[in-house]
Amino acid sequence: MFLLLSCLLGSSSSDRFIIESFTALHAPIYEVYGLSGEADSLHDLLAGRFAGEALTHAYVENFLALTRLQDQQTTIAIGEVRYEDVVILSRAGARLRISAQWVVEGIITHRGHSHARTNRYAAIYTLIETDAGLRIIDTRLKNLERLSGRLSAG
Repeated sequence: MFLLLSCLLGSSSSDRFIIESFTALHAPIYEVYGLSGEADSLHDLLAGRFAGEALTHAYVENFLALTRLQDQQTTIAIGEVRYEDVVILSRAGARLRISAQWVVEGIITHRGHSHARTNRYAAIYTLIETDAGLRIIDTRLKNLERLSGRLSAG
């Protein structure tokens, strides 16, 4: 895949392929909420998305969050991850910088009741092509806002 991505990086017609590859890599990150603090499964899921220090950071952050949710007897069920805007900012060899804006809809259940949540995120990602495929090596969150989306309204 490295050779394919390297060839595509110079072509504007490759933008759709790169954006689709990014969203296919990124959206499954939200599957962590279904793992219930299973350390090995969490690492495996994240290792398929992140590399290097970004993997360590994502693992620690998600492990702590899942542990906290479990201690508070809270669950999160993700309903939808929807991308509103994904733009390739730069390309250098096997390295990409991508700006993404996306919406996550889900249900948080705790203390015997549920709340619909819809959040919009914006971030800049740095990705690199590894022997195992495209991986995130840096994330810079730019914005997080709570919306009243379809789930919240219903």
